[in-house]
Amino acid sequence: MKPKSEQSGYRRKAADQTRDLLVRGIDPDRIDLGELLDDVVEFIRSYVVLPVVHRKGEQYGDVVADVLALWVLHTHTFGACWATPYLRVTSAAPVSAKSLLLEVLASISRRGWLAVNPSPAVLYRKIDRDTPALFLDEMDNFALDEKRDALAVLNSGYKPGAKVPRCNERGELEEFGCFCAKAYAGLDEKQLVPTLLSRSITIRMETKRSTDKVEMWIAPDVGPRAEELRARCGAWAERHVDDLKGHRPDLVGLVNRQAEVWWILLSLAELAGAEWPERARAAARALGAGGDETDRPSRQVQLLMDIDTAFGNDTTIFTVDLLKYLNGLDESPWGDRHRGDGITSRDVSTMLRPFRIRPRSVRVGEETAKGYRVDQFEDAFARYLPPRSESVTSVTSVTTAPQSQADVTDVTDVTDTAGAPEDPFADIDVDPMAPPPADPGPS
Repeated sequence: MKPKSEQSGYRRKAADQTRDLLVRGIDPDRIDLGELLDDVVEFIRSYVVLPVVHRKGEQYGDVVADVLALWVLHTHTFGACWATPYLRVTSAAPVSAKSLLLEVLASISRRGWLAVNPSPAVLYRKIDRDTPALFLDEMDNFALDEKRDALAVLNSGYKPGAKVPRCNERGELEEFGCFCAKAYAGLDEKQLVPTLLSRSITIRMETKRSTDKVEMWIAPDVGPRAEELRARCGAWAERHVDDLKGHRPDLVGLVNRQAEVWWILLSLAELAGAEWPERARAAARALGAGGDETDRPSRQVQLLMDIDTAFGNDTTIFTVDLLKYLNGLDESPWGDRHRGDGITSRDVSTMLRPFRIRPRSVRVGEETAKGYRVDQFEDAFARYLPPRSESVTSVTSVTTAPQSQADVTDVTDVTDTAGAPEDPFADIDVDPMAPPPADPGPS
C-alpha cells in the first residue's frame, strides 16, 4: 500500500494531465482507444526502424509496432494486470537501436524508468517504492553476481505478490515487491534466456540500412509530443481500467504461460475494436512467447527434436542408426562431442533419463538390437515439442525440426493475490512449458 502522500501526488498528476489535455483541445472522456494505439504505432515508427518478423516460413510486417503499442498501453493500465508480459529486446550485433527503442518506449510509458546497470539494491527498492515501467538496458554487461540478483527481480516480478527478501544493515528481514512492467535489452546473451524466455516477447532488432529513413530522436524536441501521447494514454487508462479487470479475451489457442503473457495485450486490442483484435492475434501468432527461431533450445529439448525427426513415420529405431543420424546433423551439436567423435549411446541414454526414457531391445524387420520405440517418447514429445509436421517421412529425408517454444526454465512465482485481479490459471497443475522432470534415479 502506497503512503497517502504518494497516492495524493499521483491523483494530482492525473488531474494536471487532464487539464493539459483540455488545454490542447482533447476531451479525456472521448479518447478512442483504436486511434490512440494507431498514434502510438506512428510515434514509435517515426524514430525507430523496426524488424520484419519471419516465423515458420511466413513474413509478418507490422506486428512489432502493434505489440509495442499495446505493451505501452498496458503500462498505463497496470492495475488491471494479473501478469505482465516482458519485452526482450535483443540483436546479433551492436548498433541495432536497442537502447533507442527503450528510450522511445520509456518516454510514453507510465512512470518509465530507463536504467543502465543499476545495482540490485537500487533495482528492487525503486520497484517496491514506485512500481515503474522498468527499461533495463545492457543486460549483457552486468557482472555475473549482479546479474543473478537482477534475474531474481525479473523472475519474481512477473505476477503481483512476489517478494525479494533481504536483510538490512541491522540484520532485520525486509521484503521488496518486484511486480512492474519490464523491458530488458542486450546482445543475444544465452545466459539470460532460460529463466526469462517464457515470460518474454522477443523483439530482435537489426542494424539500420542506408535506405531506412526515420526521424532523428532528439529528446528535448520530442518531449512535448511524447508528453501529450503519454497523457492521452493515462487519461484513457484512468477511465477504463475497471473494464479491463473483468475482460476475458479470445486466446486464439494460446495456453498456460503464453496465455498469461498475451492476456492483457489481447484484452486491450479487443476493447479497441475495429481491426485491432486481428492485428493483436497476428502479433501473437508471429511473436508468441519464449523466444524466437534464432534462440537455441536446451540440449535435452534439442535432442528430443532431433530424435522426433529421426523416427519419421517409423515406430522403432536402433541406437546405432540414431547415433549415425544425430552425428550427421550439421546444425546440431552432437557431432562435435568428444573432440569430434560424436555423441555416444551412453550420452543419449543419460540425457533421456529425466524424461524416464531408457533404451530397450527392439525389432526392425528381422533384426533385434538395442534401440527405442516411438511410444516411449509420446509424453515428452507432447510436453516439450510443437505438433509433428505431416511432411516428416523418414530418417533419410528429414531436416531439423522447428524451434520449440517449450524450452524454458520455469521459476515458481510467490504470489499473494489479495487485492490483485483473479488469476484464471490458478487451478492448472501441469505446465507443458515447465523444465524436464527430475531424474528419478535407478529403477
